Amino acid sequence: MSSVDAARLRTSAEMRAAAEGFEAALGVVAAPRAGVARAADFFELTKPRITTFVLLSAATGFFLGLQAGVPLVIFLHLMIGVALVAAGTNGFNHLLEGDVDSLMDRTRRRPIPTGRVSPREAGIFSALTGVAGIGYLALLVNPLTAALAAATLVIYVLGYTPLKRVTSLNTLVGAIPGALPIAGGWAAARGSLGPEALVLFGILFFWQLPHFLSLAWIYREDYRRAGLVMLPVKDPEGVRTRHHTLIHALALLPVSLLPSLLGLTGPVYFVGALGLGLAYLASAGRFAWGGGEGAAWRVFRMSLLYLPLVYGLLILDKGARELGLHDLPAVNAVLNGLTTAFLLTGWRLIRRGKMKAHRLAMLAAVGSSAAFLASYLVYHFQVGSVPYQSLGWTRTLYFTILITHTVLATSLVVLVPMTLIRALRGNFDRHRSIARGTLPVWLYVSVTGIIVYLMLYVL
Repeated sequence: MSSVDAARLRTSAEMRAAAEGFEAALGVVAAPRAGVARAADFFELTKPRITTFVLLSAATGFFLGLQAGVPLVIFLHLMIGVALVAAGTNGFNHLLEGDVDSLMDRTRRRPIPTGRVSPREAGIFSALTGVAGIGYLALLVNPLTAALAAATLVIYVLGYTPLKRVTSLNTLVGAIPGALPIAGGWAAARGSLGPEALVLFGILFFWQLPHFLSLAWIYREDYRRAGLVMLPVKDPEGVRTRHHTLIHALALLPVSLLPSLLGLTGPVYFVGALGLGLAYLASAGRFAWGGGEGAAWRVFRMSLLYLPLVYGLLILDKGARELGLHDLPAVNAVLNGLTTAFLLTGWRLIRRGKMKAHRLAMLAAVGSSAAFLASYLVYHFQVGSVPYQSLGWTRTLYFTILITHTVLATSLVVLVPMTLIRALRGNFDRHRSIARGTLPVWLYVSVTGIIVYLMLYVL
């Protein structure tokens, strides 16, 4: 027996042992863990990065569909309901793929394969959050948004997830629930769907295919070991994978320009989307014409850059044409929400040792905070202070939050630049010591900024 054959036998034995360990765990309650650690385990079941992406998509759809007379408290309900449904959907995915996750290098440390959360606990958690989210959207947003959220959960859990073991067409099926959140956001604002919502769905649908195919090519050996029928597994030479990546990047280009042709956006978005689409297409082209793993990584990274920039162009273009001074407080609340999402993402990334991605998340948080500060100063320079009208205990609560928010926000003017300067200079010991204090203060300021807005303008 050759050393290669022996290595393969050892690998097969390890895979069987991992799978048997997972199967044995099906009837076992997860070992007790401390409260915070347990909460972190269940939080990991929600796939926070994917949930953040879903929330950003829904928020973009809501803003683009927003018309006069729509109460902005609907936006808050939308975010809560969508977050619950996304958490349930991702939790079910963990549950159904626990055996597969135990065989893949990049997923074997997830809560179910490691026994930190039992399959029974994951099932209960996912069912509760998913059903609660759909019910919440039906009661406090509208039935159409709830139906789209339910469709997202059902197609992802009962369609895409099991099809990964059966056919390489699973990626096309999975792109449907991946594209529905932006349509759900539009439905929350309008109460109906239209050609604009279909176009937004199309942008997200076609964006996903190069994104996931490039990732599947990079991790094709992991998928092969786990027995998942991804296209790169069925296409070892990569010919079809590269061609599909190029075709869908090409299809995305004209679809991404349709918002301007429908009057949803103007020339600023059109020019920006054209440039980004061509850059995305160029990266797909380099991969298609014989590129290896490095070219696949460039497609994947370009996809991560493309979508938030397109979202930003959509929002900025519409906002510049339609928003007035009275809309700035709502814009400020959204910017605070984005900052909170970026900070939490950055915190998760640094805990996983992903320095480059952490740096990007924190720079995005700086950008959204700077945009908030500019918008805040413009509004209050024009309008002045806005008095809080309510009396009683809510007045005391409001001013307690406002005073602490203001004091800590002022401290961030010093803390954030200090933290960034230490990082840019490579002085990571000093950077970490300052960041441990800066991050919770920054999070508090962002979250209380949203609370102040809700208490002053909505509740």
